Amino acid sequence: MNIAALIAAVLVAWLCGHFLTQWVRDYSIRVSWLDVPDARSSHSTATPTGGGIAVVAIILVGIMYLIKIDTTGTWSVIGFSIVCLATLGWVDDRQNLGVGVRLAVQLLVALIAIYAVSPIQAIDIGGRLIFPGVLGYVVVGIWIVWMTNLYNFMDGIDGLAAIQGIVGAGTLCVWFTALGAYDFALCTAVVLGALLGFLKHNWSPASIFLGDVGSLALGGLFGIIGVVGVVKYQIPVTAYITLFGVFIGDATLTLARRLARGENVLRAHRTHFYQRAVQSSWSHGQVTIAVLAANLILAVLATCDAFRFSPRIAWPVAAIVVLAIMGLAVTRRRCDPNAHE
Repeated sequence: MNIAALIAAVLVAWLCGHFLTQWVRDYSIRVSWLDVPDARSSHSTATPTGGGIAVVAIILVGIMYLIKIDTTGTWSVIGFSIVCLATLGWVDDRQNLGVGVRLAVQLLVALIAIYAVSPIQAIDIGGRLIFPGVLGYVVVGIWIVWMTNLYNFMDGIDGLAAIQGIVGAGTLCVWFTALGAYDFALCTAVVLGALLGFLKHNWSPASIFLGDVGSLALGGLFGIIGVVGVVKYQIPVTAYITLFGVFIGDATLTLARRLARGENVLRAHRTHFYQRAVQSSWSHGQVTIAVLAANLILAVLATCDAFRFSPRIAWPVAAIVVLAIMGLAVTRRRCDPNAHE
């Protein structure tokens, strides 16, 4: 597979993403699939949801092609996992499933993914090879479940989840191409194109939202691809965490802060850093552009780490500095908890 084929995949997925999202939006309006604002929302008007159906459908078409040429069974596992998570999200969008049901499906997906990437041997963490043993399987399971959920948590304002996915998928496409993993390069190229097409309709003011159907599937996909990249292709763990540093940092720190305060972490809230930025008078567009700028910087740092440029320690440290500056910029501003835009 050459570069021209990957570019073609991006362009085709882009066009399909644009028109299919438009169709889903119109259909959602006709059948009243609307996201009505609640205590956790950062928007103030009912908006069509389920745009993730378009994104996931395009990704699954790409995965179906990869299944046909796959001799290892890896893509069958990934495809099944995405279908499970997308179905879970679609049902949850309609019926608000309980935490137990959501977690059970996510754990099933994690177990299937663990089986697909076994055995887990040496992994690269910041330049040091670690042999995790049994603990590695536990960490992989937690990682996939957390990536699935944090992507859902961070899909709260216009364009944010799409921008993170675009930068993440684009960067991973470059990495996998350089590694000769052309199947994963093609998959991430399709994800990139589908999200570019979706972004046109999701940019502030959004005319449609991704919905759980899209955010859970994307989070799970990025989580599983990350595991494959680390285990099978020796991509450094620190590089992958850096690439998704904005989402991982915001969601993880917010959860830790709420646990430390003794809050009910299952209750809806608006205390993520990106939500607090909106409450401090930044518009959705301004927050998303700021995240885009940070993502591009982190993508460069992650790529330096992925290709093992020296000094290795410099790249994750620089990423922490970038994220710390973003966090301080938000926390120093006064918040209005009633703000939406």
